[in-house]
Amino acid sequence: MILAVLLAGAACSSDDAEISVASTAAPAPTTTEPPDGRLRIGFLLPETGPGAAIGESLLAGAELAVDQINLDGGVFDAPISTIFRDEGGTAAMATSAMADLLDVEVDVVIGPASSRITYNVLAAAVRAGVAVCSPTNTAIGLADYPDQGLYVRTIPSDALQAVAIGEIVERSGETTVAVLTPDDDYGERFGDRVVENLRSRGLTVVGSYSYEPSSEDRDAVAAQAVAGAPENLVLIGSGDSGAAMLNAVRAQDPEIPIFVSDAMKSPAVTAALGERAGTLLKNVIGLAPHADPDSAAFETAFRAEYPELSDDFAAYAYDCVNLMATAALSAGTDDPAAIVTQLSSVSRSGDPCSTYGECAALLALGQNINLDGASGELELSDDGEVESGTFRIFRFDESSTPVDGDLVAVRAG
Repeated sequence: MILAVLLAGAACSSDDAEISVASTAAPAPTTTEPPDGRLRIGFLLPETGPGAAIGESLLAGAELAVDQINLDGGVFDAPISTIFRDEGGTAAMATSAMADLLDVEVDVVIGPASSRITYNVLAAAVRAGVAVCSPTNTAIGLADYPDQGLYVRTIPSDALQAVAIGEIVERSGETTVAVLTPDDDYGERFGDRVVENLRSRGLTVVGSYSYEPSSEDRDAVAAQAVAGAPENLVLIGSGDSGAAMLNAVRAQDPEIPIFVSDAMKSPAVTAALGERAGTLLKNVIGLAPHADPDSAAFETAFRAEYPELSDDFAAYAYDCVNLMATAALSAGTDDPAAIVTQLSSVSRSGDPCSTYGECAALLALGQNINLDGASGELELSDDGEVESGTFRIFRFDESSTPVDGDLVAVRAG
């Protein structure tokens, strides 16, 4: 989920709640353009629309990486060629922008920011044989997309967030829990992972319930969930519907601890709760991807270049560019099909390096490398998924303002 809470500068959002994934079959790549020895990167990130605030940070992080790489001699002794298009806030706008990037024969696309938008444009990139790296897509369903190995992301997916939710629920010391999720593909996948993880920890899930936005439905579902007398409740939600479900639960039990997903940190949720937000958010504990960069060198460089910008999520975009450029250098070609075969190996084993220049020097010596991300440990699985993630616990104060707390680090599997 990555749009509403992007605006909060915290984590992912409600746009994935709108996703209903049909069976998608992306045809095999049909591109016939030969590699030309110069890496061309297209940027499809939001410059306008509801994601524009976070898009500015993402673009800055990506441009910082490009500038550093070009100062280090570029890729294949040539500067990276960059093309920018606005993701905007609609599928139609993003589809047109992606078509523009493919028309100018980019090798790599950085973006989109929104998982919902990615579902709409990824097939075109796959047909063209172009590699795609998103810094902010978290929807679980994208892991199953038939992308021919061309799609990766540098942010941990909601599958890892489900593990982190299990961790903090277990820490509470209580052993029974009910789970509430939106009645859509996003909610079903996320909820299934949460239930699976809770049970793997020996906790008792007294029930898993889905809800529709309607008042009658959510009130009945809340009553059913609380009737099982759980000691804790997990609520996956976002925006108005997430706020309404929280309100319905509080009408049944004003005190039960409620563990929420990252999208519930959005100001839109607080606004929807109205004047009673502070009271309703009491005993609400949430998790959001830890967007703050783990690299002091990246943060120093970003602050020097963009002193007025927030660095929220910028490190994920910075990592996308470095990852693709390093993999291209390792592959010895700008052919996207070859680049993606190197992504796992350059991020998992070998001598550590934290910048493109460091990695390039090691590759020139014939060394295996392990690119450490600015956003944290950057280890990609063979299917392009980050295998570990760090999340920040948050609560709300009496004025309903999110207050960040401890970090939770988790790994897949």
